[in-house]
Amino acid sequence: MSEPTQRYISKNFSHRDFSGQDLRGCYFLDCTFDDTCFIGADLQGATLIKCHGYGVVFTTAKLRQVVFENCRFPFSDFTQADFTDSDIRGLDLHGSVLSGCRFNQSRIDDLNIRRCELGMASFLDSQIFSVDYIPHMAPRGMRHLHFFRKGHLYHNQIFINGNQHLQFSKFCRDEASKERLFTRVDNLPAFLHQIGYITLFLFGIVSDFGQSFMRWLLFVAGIVAVFACILYFQYGLTLSTSFGESLRIFFSLDVSPHDSLVYILESVTGYFMLGILIALLTNKIVSNG
Repeated sequence: MSEPTQRYISKNFSHRDFSGQDLRGCYFLDCTFDDTCFIGADLQGATLIKCHGYGVVFTTAKLRQVVFENCRFPFSDFTQADFTDSDIRGLDLHGSVLSGCRFNQSRIDDLNIRRCELGMASFLDSQIFSVDYIPHMAPRGMRHLHFFRKGHLYHNQIFINGNQHLQFSKFCRDEASKERLFTRVDNLPAFLHQIGYITLFLFGIVSDFGQSFMRWLLFVAGIVAVFACILYFQYGLTLSTSFGESLRIFFSLDVSPHDSLVYILESVTGYFMLGILIALLTNKIVSNG
């Protein structure tokens, strides 16, 4: 395979070693690459269509200007591979190692990097249409509460500010933070798992796991309004007095055991929302730091 412009159709290259070889401009259609090694290989300008392989090693491979169309290379090693200026039109890399990869200035549509390791990966100036990502570890809680997973990024979004400020990079950090939260719950004693999952469920609903102050504020307004209505109908207070009393109970966090159940419930809810607010502020401080 030394000829750089060869065409290969429906070939099986499993367990072959092409380390360091010149494969520039090669055309691969419906080829198999199980456990194939491309360490340091130069595939610049190559085209891979409907190719697949399990456990392929592309470490430090030159994949500049490569076209990937409907290809699958799960659980492979792409450490420090260079995808710069590549055209991805369907590429499944789930479970792979992408540490140090450069996807700079690439067009990316339908890239599956679920459970991939992305340490120091770069997407500078890339045009990203669809990326499917969850952290490379999947705690039990994440599997049970699958509705916490985010599936896709916003479509037709152009990223231009560098990897450290990309929405995609923030997305990855946010998902990794959720992973750590569920891992902590998984490490609790078994009898506390369900309590932990319910707490995380409420934390996610109320504040998007410490990411959304506006959502927290809307929930506070809703809680105050609900208890104000209860006070209005149960105690016959005026509407303005009911809202004022509801605000006082919620924010004063001052209630005694002799107060009614409504007062106690709103006060407890106030403590819970205060805890989430502290988590929100802490997350903002850590993120900005």
